[in-house]
Amino acid sequence: MASLEAQTFAPDVEVRETGLRIGAIGAGMIMADVHLEAYRQAGFEVVAIASRTESKAGALAERYGIPTVHSTPLGLIADPNVDIVDIAFPPTSSPPSSVLPSPRSTSRASSPRSRSR
Repeated sequence: MASLEAQTFAPDVEVRETGLRIGAIGAGMIMADVHLEAYRQAGFEVVAIASRTESKAGALAERYGIPTVHSTPLGLIADPNVDIVDIAFPPTSSPPSSVLPSPRSTSRASSPRSRSR
């Protein structure tokens, strides 16, 4: 059986855009062994990473050659060098989307909105 290193990624459709820069939020197994590895195999550029545990983000940055480690997810979201943000948090740890600023926005969300169910 072939090792993972010997396997190559072949997308179902032709990849037409590889120039967008990805920022990764999360440093767990899904980000480390699935998302970042798929990006590497597809030739996508990951330019920044952040995690709740900065040391884990730093280890992944070293493993995958990611040039920037942010100490917080919001720092990554605000990074002007990031075009796409990939968030891989456990569902119980994900911040509500209402408190995340738009990366290109000049204003920031002031507080989370209450949701009625």
